[in-house]
Amino acid sequence: MTLHFGIRPFEFQDFIGMIGEKGKLDISSVSYVDVVKDSLQNKFDHFEVTGDLAYVLPGLLSKDVINQLTEFKNRNKLSCSVHLPLWAIELSSPNNHIKNASIKCLVDTIEQTRELDPICWVIHATGALISEFSRLQLPHYAKSFMTGMFASTAQKSLEQIIDQTNISPRKLAVENVEFPFREMEECIEALDLSVCFDTGHLLAGYSGEWEGGVIDFFDTYHDRIVELHLHDGKIPRIDHIPLGEGDLPVQETIETLLEVNFAGPIVFELDLDEVEKSMMYIKENVPGAL
Repeated sequence: MTLHFGIRPFEFQDFIGMIGEKGKLDISSVSYVDVVKDSLQNKFDHFEVTGDLAYVLPGLLSKDVINQLTEFKNRNKLSCSVHLPLWAIELSSPNNHIKNASIKCLVDTIEQTRELDPICWVIHATGALISEFSRLQLPHYAKSFMTGMFASTAQKSLEQIIDQTNISPRKLAVENVEFPFREMEECIEALDLSVCFDTGHLLAGYSGEWEGGVIDFFDTYHDRIVELHLHDGKIPRIDHIPLGEGDLPVQETIETLLEVNFAGPIVFELDLDEVEKSMMYIKENVPGAL
């Protein structure tokens, strides 16, 4: 059994590195297709497209670019996923104007990238505003009421996205973010959604309490996990660091994935140098995994 490791090209650090001394970037000179090709370096068989790029760098994910990516993916027998936009997105917002605009944004991105036939579209069911609420020091009953309300609103938004795009619910993978993930269980079961497991988010304490840690989370949702975001993390609130620098039980995690024949992509959410460092750590601690 060979695990399928992937990468998310064009991380924020990569973008910063492309800005010249004058603080300007000529978007016309940037080829996202070339960025993807260079990032894979014949070491990975999966890439994750960042949906926010279409808004942060207009033109970078044009229809022509999607066509080229599709041709490149198919020719090289690769797989891909699409991380739907998350900047300023609030699917669980009590403000209907914000919520409806967020739904439209994600529907548009799904339609824009449908040709890629991704393994899944990764989605944050709750956003930054709700994360702030989850950090408030409130009585248990008050926090329980609010998280339940946000989860219910998120479920209605996810229903609309599925209805408007007519995609299979299993193609929508809810990522564990800064929100008690157990509050999303009812929604995930009711809509028959998939899960994108982010190891660093869990280790940083974002996704609620999990006494059994990473292995417990994986065991709980293993039949729904279609993609794994791999990076290390630790409390308090530290994530997206190379493997070996946090609390991730790397050997146990990788061996668990091998034992259950996990076939989904394992995407490094790190810059290229950190990816190399993490791959070396796996090679040294779990011989034969790469």
